[in-house]
Amino acid sequence: MHLHLFPPVLHFVPPLLTAAFALALGAALAHGSVLQLISEGRGKFVERIRLWRWGARRRDACTSTNSAFDAYRRETLRKREDEAREFRVFLDGLKQAADAADFESFLKARRERGAQRS
Repeated sequence: MHLHLFPPVLHFVPPLLTAAFALALGAALAHGSVLQLISEGRGKFVERIRLWRWGARRRDACTSTNSAFDAYRRETLRKREDEAREFRVFLDGLKQAADAADFESFLKARRERGAQRS
């Protein structure tokens, strides 16, 4: 059918539907919310797409014909994940210690101001 048979308002529906579909598809491909993608910026967005395409699928689907190598690979990946988890716990402890030190210095300064006023 020709577009002139429809009311002029309906002429905008196909482009709007196409834009909505493209936006939803982009968000699904990036495995994240649209607001998160916008806030990350273009560079991080491109990096996430690259890692998703090549990293996750390759890591899960890649197996060799050598079972000993596959066992070694699985064990090495497990060790690296454990090390990464331990490192995150260590960093959280450092952050907590730094926060505690900042809070203690705040309380000390507050006590000193209170002592100066008296």
